[in-house]
This record gives sequence, C-alpha cells and structure tokens, in this order.
Amino acid sequence: MLIVGEVKRPHGLNGEVSVEVRTAFPERFAPGLNLLWRRSGKERPLTLQSARRHGGRILLRFEGVEDAE
Repeated sequence: MLIVGEVKRPHGLNGEVSVEVRTAFPERFAPGLNLLWRRSGKERPLTLQSARRHGGRILLRFEGVEDAE
C-alpha cells in the first residue's frame, strides 16, 4: 500500500475534503484515480472526481459523495 495523502476534514458542504499531501508527486491526484479510504479499521474504495490546490493542501471530491455527511 502506498499512502499519498491524509484526509484532515470536510471542506464546505459539497463533499470536498481537505487532504494533507504525503507524496512528492501530487500530480497522482488526477480524476479517475482509484483510492482506498481507511478509517477505524474499515475500508471504502473511492474514485477521484476532482482535485484542486488550496493553500498548502489539496481539496478532493469523490464520485458518489455529494455532501459533508
């Protein structure tokens, strides 16, 4: 497994999350990228819909995630 980022918190109400980049190659965050979300021992596959820089972090949106819930 390769860790490319750490989700820090939701950003806004439209499903974006703020991610601390953990790779020297942030261009890896391209639409269509398949990622694995891990939290509290559970895993969920996600497909990246969009990525954009925001300060020192990157904001990601995933397919099928439409809100902060």
